[in-house]
Amino acid sequence: MAATASKYAAFVNTLKAQGASELATEICVSGLTWRKPWKDHREFVLFDVTARFKPGSMTLVLGPPGCGKTSLLKAIAGVFSTAPLNESGGVTFNGIATNRLPAADLRSLVTFAGQRDEHIPTLTVHETLEFAHACRSQTSNAAVSFDAAVGTDAIIDMLGLTGCQHTLVGDDYVRGVSGGQRRRVTLGEMLTGRSPVLVLDEYTTGLDTTVATDITQKLRDMCKAVQYTVVTALLQPPPEVFALFDNVLILTEGHVAYFGPTADATAYFEALGFTCPASTDDADFLQEVASVYGVAFKAPGVGKVPETPVEFHQAFKESSWYSTLHVPRSVAAVTGDGIGRKVVPSDSVAPPATSPSPPSSAGHGRSAMSSARRVLQRQLKLVVRDTKFNMIRFGQSILMGVAIGSLFGKLGYDPPNVPSKIGLMFLTLLFTSVITLANIAYTIQLRRVFQKQALFQLYPAWTYAAAESVVEVACTFVQVFLFTVTTYWMCEFSPVGLGERYGVYYAIIFLNSVSATQAFKCIAAFAPSAVSGLILGAAVCFVLIIFSGFAIPGPSIPTYFVWLFNVNPSSWAFWAIMINEYTSALPAYDAPHPKLPMRTGDYYVKLYGVPVDTQYVGWAITYLGGLYVGLVGLTAIGYRFVRYRKTHASPAPTAVDPLRLRSMTGASPNVKEIVASAAFAPVMLTVRDVHYSIPMPRKNHQPDKRGATVDLLSGIHGQFAPGTMTALMGTSGAGKSTLLDVLAGRKNSGKIKGSMHVNGMPLTRAVQKQFGYVEQFDLHCLTATVEEALEFSAHLRLPGASVDDIKDVIQSTLDTLELRRDRGKRISILSNEQSKRVTIGVELVANPSVLFLDEPTSGLDVHAAKVVLDAIYRIARSGRTVICTIHQPSFALFEMFDALVLLRTGGKMVYVGPLNGGKAIVEYLERIPGTRKLLDRENPATYMLDVMAANPSVDFSSIYMASSLCAANDAAISAGCDGSKRAQPSAGGPATSRTKATSYGTQLYYLGLRTARKYWRTREYSVGRVLISIFVAIIFGVLYEHDDGLHFTSQLQSQASLVFVGPLFMGIISVITGAMHVLCVSMCSRGD
Repeated sequence: MAATASKYAAFVNTLKAQGASELATEICVSGLTWRKPWKDHREFVLFDVTARFKPGSMTLVLGPPGCGKTSLLKAIAGVFSTAPLNESGGVTFNGIATNRLPAADLRSLVTFAGQRDEHIPTLTVHETLEFAHACRSQTSNAAVSFDAAVGTDAIIDMLGLTGCQHTLVGDDYVRGVSGGQRRRVTLGEMLTGRSPVLVLDEYTTGLDTTVATDITQKLRDMCKAVQYTVVTALLQPPPEVFALFDNVLILTEGHVAYFGPTADATAYFEALGFTCPASTDDADFLQEVASVYGVAFKAPGVGKVPETPVEFHQAFKESSWYSTLHVPRSVAAVTGDGIGRKVVPSDSVAPPATSPSPPSSAGHGRSAMSSARRVLQRQLKLVVRDTKFNMIRFGQSILMGVAIGSLFGKLGYDPPNVPSKIGLMFLTLLFTSVITLANIAYTIQLRRVFQKQALFQLYPAWTYAAAESVVEVACTFVQVFLFTVTTYWMCEFSPVGLGERYGVYYAIIFLNSVSATQAFKCIAAFAPSAVSGLILGAAVCFVLIIFSGFAIPGPSIPTYFVWLFNVNPSSWAFWAIMINEYTSALPAYDAPHPKLPMRTGDYYVKLYGVPVDTQYVGWAITYLGGLYVGLVGLTAIGYRFVRYRKTHASPAPTAVDPLRLRSMTGASPNVKEIVASAAFAPVMLTVRDVHYSIPMPRKNHQPDKRGATVDLLSGIHGQFAPGTMTALMGTSGAGKSTLLDVLAGRKNSGKIKGSMHVNGMPLTRAVQKQFGYVEQFDLHCLTATVEEALEFSAHLRLPGASVDDIKDVIQSTLDTLELRRDRGKRISILSNEQSKRVTIGVELVANPSVLFLDEPTSGLDVHAAKVVLDAIYRIARSGRTVICTIHQPSFALFEMFDALVLLRTGGKMVYVGPLNGGKAIVEYLERIPGTRKLLDRENPATYMLDVMAANPSVDFSSIYMASSLCAANDAAISAGCDGSKRAQPSAGGPATSRTKATSYGTQLYYLGLRTARKYWRTREYSVGRVLISIFVAIIFGVLYEHDDGLHFTSQLQSQASLVFVGPLFMGIISVITGAMHVLCVSMCSRGD
């Protein structure tokens, strides 16, 4: 802790020494109004938002999902992916309108950390932050450059990432750090550099209260020390975090309901006629009071209170708070509308002491070449690290080279083998070009990371395009060599000289391959999605094949298509390698043709309409090289300028929904309605001395510790009774999700020790398959509607229920999770909290006896978290066993749990026992010498984590193992494992040995139905494939039309080529474009 404190102090001191406070920036938002450009013009994202954010202040923006929090933050940071339409009002930095600031200066003045964690998954935490630090902190002035104290290590220590700094960041498909740690990486990436304005969107998502408070406190210290301006939006801020903010801005459907000091916010709404219950935190109260659920907080005996956004907004403007705290309209005279608005500082307010001047790192830092060098080093690292992929693609080249070389081996130079050799030339061009088509999907996947980093001036677009291309050139260089070195010599191409003919052959194939690769990357830079990119890439691939000069000779191509032949790199390459081969000085080629006055080799060349001109080879190499460079430049242009508007999530409800209000008053649907149609067996889940370890990464092995392992769980025990809710809690990285995965049988790697029993019987895989598991990340078939997702799960996992019963289960689940209004919406357009409730519903309709949930409230606002926990509570009270991990629960949520398993780093137990509304854990910790007492109104969930963090020298795990509570747990667990407390199973319980819930016929039917709907709704994919097929058919028909029949050898040869190229191309289209849908299915299977 001392080292961390010293590094953090050095971090702040260095910022002060570099004059960061001189960059202090005051932000004024004056009458900002933004109508939704994709909806009715009367709907507002933001309406008349007026506020002032002073240097050295921290402002918290609160409001339910869809209220405009993120839109306001993006307006301040100027990071809209497309220019907002129907906009009026303005944002100024020290009196200067943001639209009058150069883009590079604006990006250096403000940094924005969004909700999405967009990182390269195969980089480590340290490498990710080190790269961002190197890009953002560099400067042309050595006197103010960042020293080591402000480097990557300081940021890592500040965010508590030291223990995982050498772990991959990861994503949904690459195993890496936890979700909370990845969120901190996103924050750390944006903390590099010296931007005086920090705009942070939900940076505490997935973090426990202690970590969130610690990070917020350090942000506050930095804010005060160097006069940074911090504006952030949070969903569930705990009281400790809320108290660290100076001001709070409350939005309701884009209208400002309050802006002022956090200490006065509750009093303001109480003056309006509302009351904050004693069991509700101030932040939770403020989050909901101005929403459609605010009527639940109306004080008894009070008359009319504001209920609509307009009424809340008007009430605030008429209040004394507004008259003393608002930004006067005279601060900026806003003229014009839309993109061309002009904001002119008014004389009535004294201008700030300084104008917003960007940090010295503006404009991509020291030089574009240094940026290019760093990006190139990063891209090389990614390629070198991906050993499996490299082995596959290099092994593919070797295998295909040997296979084709063996198939066409020893062709020799005799006339009968000429068609086969020319066909081999074409096949070589085809193989080395088409294999790069898959780059489109991968490039688009990483494009989001590039766009974020380029937006904040980490590096210019051309450096990324160039570095990405250079790395691909290096890989292609090896791939083409491995393929051609076998096919060329095994198939007896020209051996004249010392291999110079092979050198020319290799150079042509290589340049053609890199040109095709870059063409596909260029498509990825412009395409709106991976599916459309692959469809467009398939069309380009068709042009490369059909107009290469092999399927139909160049002179036979219709005049109106000749330009496609002339610009086609494959046609230049095909002609060049034919000339290179058949103009060589071999006796078989130099021999005169028996019937024509020419060399035999020249005859072979002219057979395909190729000119006998050796200079053409040089021109082909020049053209291919120039085309490659031009495509790199075009790709950079696409990266630099092309942005697509994202799909917008559903807005918050604008009217009071009776179903939602019922959950506020406890009158929610009875869970018995859900389970009435399907029986289940109450389950007592018992675990004893469970250990889980994974092999230590090889790079961390010591010479004398080969085969060493890392323990992620250490001797976990516990008993989870039916009808109860158990919370798994602990610091980030303590093993909560790991324990959940082990209990649910979802770990397919590592080593598990210990015993697990269900109702006194050993836990089997067949039983584990009947458990419900709600993942932390929502994985669904995005084209399905909410109701269809529930139907799919119910029909496949409730085999004994009738169709009517299944419908009742689905409708009751929709009511319980407050999804009835959204049942017809596609999952792709749902907000985060709506998607989370759908994920829970998919498991709930399966009627599980045991339900595991991994952070079900992460990413949800206060009300949505209450809705979800209330539903889970009722599920548990129906007799099910519920176990879930949870971060930052409010006191109202925490007291809903019956039991607690508290873990510390290394997967060690700190407490396993009852909660009794939080009293039990508090009494247990207060008895430990050296721990402090619970403060007045302090959340026990926050208290226990804070006690653990504040006493690192105390071995809480050993204290628990020696306690009477542990001994009592051991006795109960032993009895449970011996079956003395065995619950009586009922029909349909976990005693069944079936491994599949339904028959294969039923599975086939519903999988086919979902797939059919997916194809029907994915118009971009389905229509694209149909259009490609029509396009191919028309081109074939035009090119191969022979009204007067077949009279020449070239016509017959072209007709034969059609038989080969047609099925080949359509097969390529089906395989490669279908890859994205296979990926979608794999995502669904993980979620289902």
